[in-house]
Amino acid sequence: MATQYRKDSDAAMMRRIYNFLRAILPIRKAGDLINLENISEQINDYKEFKPSNFKINTPPICTNLFLNAIDTSNVGDINSTPFDYFTFPGESQTADFWSRVNASEDRFDNIFVGGGVFSKNYVRTPMYYERLRPKKNLVLWGVGTDMPGYPPMPKDFIDRCSLIGTRDFGAASLDGDKVVFCPCASAMNRAFDVSRQSPIHEFVLFLHHNRSVDDDDFFKHRPTMRNYGDFTETIDFIASGEVVVTNSYHGLYWATLLGKKVICLIKGGKFAYFKWKPAFATPETCRQILARAHDISAYPNALAEARALNMNFYEKVLAILRS
Repeated sequence: MATQYRKDSDAAMMRRIYNFLRAILPIRKAGDLINLENISEQINDYKEFKPSNFKINTPPICTNLFLNAIDTSNVGDINSTPFDYFTFPGESQTADFWSRVNASEDRFDNIFVGGGVFSKNYVRTPMYYERLRPKKNLVLWGVGTDMPGYPPMPKDFIDRCSLIGTRDFGAASLDGDKVVFCPCASAMNRAFDVSRQSPIHEFVLFLHHNRSVDDDDFFKHRPTMRNYGDFTETIDFIASGEVVVTNSYHGLYWATLLGKKVICLIKGGKFAYFKWKPAFATPETCRQILARAHDISAYPNALAEARALNMNFYEKVLAILRS
């Protein structure tokens, strides 16, 4: 039988159960009564977001290892693995990327890496990428591969991979064949499908926990969240603002998928090839940009686009696994 399992701590397991319940239950205000019969009906009617054409294999036809940053508090890294959103033939398990890279890994037929940024510390460092040696296929999914000022990915690295889905739109490494555009798989999360109330804040701040923002009077008392919370609560918070101000890549990505106007406090680096361009500002100029918020672009079709790109990439992966 095809099996997918994850070695979770008790805390991680409780978080996954919590996210599941938040995704299928409507948003309620504090003090609202909960109708247990309605909840039972919703749980019974819930359809897991998995492709319908998956066939169970007996015995397992392959073994798969999914690697992303797990030993972290970064909500973007934790929720970026395609393991959470797609079904794959064979037996699958997940593990922390750097733990496995540092120890080397050659026991699995297929290894999937992503999402996250690997442009400098993995893709371009042979002493790291040569430690992952799957028996059949190495696939990168929704990863950061390119930055301005760097050459395209090394040919030696591309040759080691069966398929690379880069989240960097218009990057130099794209070839339309083995290296294709594929944004982070977290777009498939059901939390984006929850009905929410209209925004209640003019703007909200979603900030990376390792990057400081000048704590002046303009930002000090504004609604603020760092990128180490629960996923559904993070999406709820981002959705509560008319405009989202952020210095987090996934803050930018998720706000865009929610159709928000976004002001990004970092320009360049891993933000340079983001497909759906936000407004860029510094903490000093953010006030002026917000005053002209009507000029900031929003992308109401971004979620559908990101999901379609991930489904297309998934079909490419399945074709490789079946070959």
